[in-house]
Amino acid sequence: MSEPQEEPTPEQIEDIKHGLEDMADGRRFTSDEMQQQIKAAHEIGAVAPAGDHKGEIYCGIWTKEYGGDNEPIWVSQFAPTLMNHFDAASWANSQGGALPTRKQGEYLETIKNKGAFKDLFNQYSAVTIPAGCFWLAESDNSRVAWCQRPIDGLQGSFRREYELPVFAVRR
Repeated sequence: MSEPQEEPTPEQIEDIKHGLEDMADGRRFTSDEMQQQIKAAHEIGAVAPAGDHKGEIYCGIWTKEYGGDNEPIWVSQFAPTLMNHFDAASWANSQGGALPTRKQGEYLETIKNKGAFKDLFNQYSAVTIPAGCFWLAESDNSRVAWCQRPIDGLQGSFRREYELPVFAVRR
């Protein structure tokens, strides 16, 4: 499969321009400065400095090749505490997003070594049981739900009361 697409849409560029203007406390960026900020803000693994996704990690365009819809995908930083699957879904929703789906997890596996995304996953490399996993959205039944281990992309189902790292996917 090819590398995920990294080019921002014209709408995203406009959003970044407005956010950068707000960040500048009234100072206007030169065209060159603006272009540098736009490029940096839309590199896979970059943390958004402003706008609707401020503080979130840009994960590129979730292409149809990976089961996506050719729209940008962003992820939050991890929740401040480990959570069971029930609380994880509620927390992700409170962040304006959702737990990643299994398909999104497969896509995120392709970019796990990029920028802040790499740092995010290294936080919990082996401190959780099952080791290094984070929650995914799907559940098999009332007792088990899916999680993914970023070290190798392995997905499996585990008891929903396990406390694992959580992040939200926002679109």
